[in-house]
Amino acid sequence: MNTNNSNNSPNLLGPYSIADLCNNGFNKKKTCSGIYLWGVKVGSTYYPLYVGKSRNISERIFQHLSSFTGGEYLIPDQSTITDPNRNIIKLIQQYIASQKLPHGLIYFPTGDFCFFNNPQNTQTQQTIQFVKDHFFVCWKEINPYDNITASIEEGNLADAIGRGKLISSRYGIYDKSKVFIADFLKLSIS
Repeated sequence: MNTNNSNNSPNLLGPYSIADLCNNGFNKKKTCSGIYLWGVKVGSTYYPLYVGKSRNISERIFQHLSSFTGGEYLIPDQSTITDPNRNIIKLIQQYIASQKLPHGLIYFPTGDFCFFNNPQNTQTQQTIQFVKDHFFVCWKEINPYDNITASIEEGNLADAIGRGKLISSRYGIYDKSKVFIADFLKLSIS
């Protein structure tokens, strides 16, 4: 894959769209380990939805896409995804308290794993398509991979972005050092 990217950081790979990944032969056999960030890009602004770590980033990214489109992850509406002040943690708390979807959240996984085969919820289908159409991913390698280092950097990146902006909030330890994640922060993140 071409490692040149729009933020001119030599260490950050990406950002890449789904088409970029497919056109460059990115698949689970191409292993690299480290931390990654995925979300949507609208215009020149990146809206992160997930920060993660993995021993095989390529395989993990495609697992995320499958899980997101298959109903395993909660789905905010498009206006929430592109709101720089979004607070997904607050939406989750509202849902848990009332068992009703609050404004801004259109799907919350509560039971059966469903691949949305029938378009019973047009807004969910449209949002899934929006994420696929505007998807981006970028990552930094940690080689050799060390789970403790990866966990720290994953936590640092989640904190720098704002954990409330992400669809997952299970990020552990961090050390407040922003050296490793500095390349991610050069993106126009909102």
